[in-house]
Amino acid sequence: MYLGQRGFKVLGIDFSNTSIELAKEFAQDQDIKVKFICQSIFDHANDKKYDFVYDGGCFHHIKPHRRNKYFQIIYNSMKEDGYFAMTCFNLKGGANISDYDVYRDKSMSGGMGFSEYKLKNILQQYFEIIEFREMKKVEGGEYFGEAFLWTVLMKKKIN
Repeated sequence: MYLGQRGFKVLGIDFSNTSIELAKEFAQDQDIKVKFICQSIFDHANDKKYDFVYDGGCFHHIKPHRRNKYFQIIYNSMKEDGYFAMTCFNLKGGANISDYDVYRDKSMSGGMGFSEYKLKNILQQYFEIIEFREMKKVEGGEYFGEAFLWTVLMKKKIN
């Protein structure tokens, strides 16, 4: 919504119909031009190259065996000089479980938490990390912030 308010061409994707409908209502009420698609990122046929891709809370819900596919989709959807930003659970907000635990317990426990080391190790395969930090908690106002999240800004790594 933030980028749409500033005149950027924006596509929002979510597999939750409820989330898409709420976002459409908000965009309409605020007169923000954003296109929305109710679909899994894994099913999204993408032939476009984006300047900027943002994950606002998807990654920590992706099972370990699908991580590489997820990042390949993100990577391939970006222009050569594209940027990727994301927020995901740190160990204060997400479950402190291993990849093995996900399959042993047959549960993501509401979303995996990541240590700085583990998350950087995963991301550095695809992206040059520009900024990596714990999000700051923000009370009220128009901005969101919670200390139980990592926030990361990256640039597409050219191999």
